[in-house]
Amino acid sequence: IGELKSWDLDGVTIETIDDTVKGDKHRTFLGGLADGGTARLTGWLDGADAGQTVVLGYFMAATPQRAAVAIVLTVSSGKTFSFNGVPIGISTSSPDGSATDPVTLSFKVSGAITKAWA
Repeated sequence: IGELKSWDLDGVTIETIDDTVKGDKHRTFLGGLADGGTARLTGWLDGADAGQTVVLGYFMAATPQRAAVAIVLTVSSGKTFSFNGVPIGISTSSPDGSATDPVTLSFKVSGAITKAWA
C-alpha cells in the first residue's frame, strides 16, 4: 500500500486455560490459542494507489473480503512481520487547511505471524 507513513500491530495475545484441580492451593494455567490481534496501516489517502484502491473497494461496495490477504510489515531492512489479514475497517478525514487526507486501514490478523530478522 503506497503513501504509508506508519503501522501498528496491536493486541497480539495468547489465551490461558485454567488447569487448576481440586486440592491445589494456587490456580495454575496453560497457554491456549494465540490471537494475532489487529494491524493498522496509516498513510495519505491516494486514489491512484492500487493497494489502497483494492482495500477501499471492499468497504465502498460493502463486499466483505472473505479470504485473508498477505501483509508484510517492515521494521527495517531485513526485519519484517508477515501474516495474513482480513480488512475490517477504514478511517479517514479531511483536516482543515491540509492538502492531504490521512487514512487508516485496519486488518484482523488471521493465523500465525512470522518474524524474519535477517
